[in-house]
Amino acid sequence: MLREILKGKRIKVQRLRLRDAILRIYFAGTQEREKKDRLHRLVYKITAPNHLWHIYTNHKLVRWRFIILDGVDGFNQGISDQLNGLHLIALHYIYMDKINRRLDIWTQAWASHRMRTTKSSPVNIWIAGQIQNPVGTQLSEQDLVDYGLEGNIDAANLMDDGRPIF
Repeated sequence: MLREILKGKRIKVQRLRLRDAILRIYFAGTQEREKKDRLHRLVYKITAPNHLWHIYTNHKLVRWRFIILDGVDGFNQGISDQLNGLHLIALHYIYMDKINRRLDIWTQAWASHRMRTTKSSPVNIWIAGQIQNPVGTQLSEQDLVDYGLEGNIDAANLMDDGRPIF
């Protein structure tokens, strides 16, 4: 992910050099991750984008009333008082835009990172899936002209008393 963030800033770094730099800067964290069992991902087949979504939440900042929600297509301690409303308003005023900008950077990096299992990025997989098997309403050209208009009810779909059948 860090490599994708750097790519977004037009900084090219070889994977091995980036890995060595992370080891030098954050050795303790890399050692901790190596001690833990590796994450074993489930392999499953999804026919098209938007058929399965994973919803993740991050509650690390919940004491300051920030909750980060993330939806991923399956096809692919401080000086403030968290119980003080004024402190919370100040934190939101000061940090909300900055957090959202960082989340946007993270979102772009995630969408373009190469996944080991598919050898492609989530956005490329989603686009290919939409081209191969589009999901959505299958309407004729005439239906598309009237799509979304209120009051446009086909007379064939009315009950005897004039109420529409849904």
